[in-house]
Amino acid sequence: MTAYSTFRDVVEHTKERRIDFFRLIFGDESGYVCIAYKSHLDKSMREKFFHYPSQLSEMCDDVDNNSLTLTHVYFCPQLFKDDKYKRGDGKGPRVKENVRICPTLWADLDTCNPQLLQVPASIVVQSSKGRWQAFWRMDQALQPEEAEAICMKIAYFHSEQGADRSGWDLTQLLRVPYTPNYKYGDAKTAPVVTVITTTSALYRPSDFSVYPQYGSLKFVDDPMPLPSDLPQEAAIDILQRYRSGLNPQVFSLFGTELDDSDVWSKVQWKLAK
Repeated sequence: MTAYSTFRDVVEHTKERRIDFFRLIFGDESGYVCIAYKSHLDKSMREKFFHYPSQLSEMCDDVDNNSLTLTHVYFCPQLFKDDKYKRGDGKGPRVKENVRICPTLWADLDTCNPQLLQVPASIVVQSSKGRWQAFWRMDQALQPEEAEAICMKIAYFHSEQGADRSGWDLTQLLRVPYTPNYKYGDAKTAPVVTVITTTSALYRPSDFSVYPQYGSLKFVDDPMPLPSDLPQEAAIDILQRYRSGLNPQVFSLFGTELDDSDVWSKVQWKLAK
């Protein structure tokens, strides 16, 4: 089997392979897995939660049934506490507060070649031609905050090599292996998301010390500067001085008032990418 196939080539064995994949990702832990379905036609998204490991077979059957209907299939590589969790603002269960444990680390490498990783991944998935996802199996499952912090270091370190700099956070959605990627074809021609590498490697958090802390977060540990220590020049002059290293959208947004918090959040993510 080649690493880059069509769904027709692998349909007979997808369930068994997908079960093996999820067992590698979640190991001996238990909790709820989030599977997200996105329609290729109207872009609508819906989520379903399955208990792992008791509903693993049922979950894979559901993935099979949906992946044949021009639907993109994603999953969260973390286990959740509750499949009916509701936050105060009505969001849930796919929210950070509901993440129970992280048996693996994850990275949406996008166009970053897996061979460039400082720590070889336990599992490499090819999501389409020239695009990858990586997972590192841990010898002991990590608490959500610790796992997210390491994934952030990996994402930012490899961002200049093509990794998705926004693919590090908890509740991140990644493509499920052995499902079609309908961005590049129809039910007969779409390439299949395929596991191309698996190893027996298990890691500890200390193994990722080769990745430096993301420097822009240094302010978290630093005391708030006094007003007298802040620059006294106009804000636009500061922006002009550093314009070569700034996202051009900064200048169009400077001075713009955004009242809606959701709009402001979307703007921040655009600037971070």
